[in-house]
Amino acid sequence: MALGRGGAGACGPLIAKPDIRPLSEDEVTAHIEAFIEVARDVDGEYWGRQHFLKSLTDKWKLSLAAWAEKRPVGYAILSRKSSIQAHLHHFMVAKDQRGQRLDERLLAMTIERCIEQGFTEITLKIAPSNFAASRFYKLHGFANTGQDNGYDVMRRALSP
Repeated sequence: MALGRGGAGACGPLIAKPDIRPLSEDEVTAHIEAFIEVARDVDGEYWGRQHFLKSLTDKWKLSLAAWAEKRPVGYAILSRKSSIQAHLHHFMVAKDQRGQRLDERLLAMTIERCIEQGFTEITLKIAPSNFAASRFYKLHGFANTGQDNGYDVMRRALSP
């Protein structure tokens, strides 16, 4: 497992980077409370057990989770929307992992996984008031393409 420096200074303790790997239905079921806990501090967060366990096309082929010390610390839940389009339903990183670029690593691996599965675009929806998420996704190649049911729709073209 790769190691990274914790803290801002060169003398910070060595900590293991979270391991990002494909997510399985069995892992979600076995750790459902820990997955819900990842976003517990986020105002307005609504994802619960039923969302994590909902059946979505190709969900288990596409979704990823980041693990640290045998607990989930981030995840990307996706499904196939069409033969060319994947949809990112939920993307979250735990509070204690934010600011360490795990979000960037997880998104990069999500995009790579979608490309490997043959998709040419990825979409997502965010609340119009979520300026931080909008900025993050725009920095990573997503663009607003309209609205759907009160949410901003964002899209990114994928290329190998």
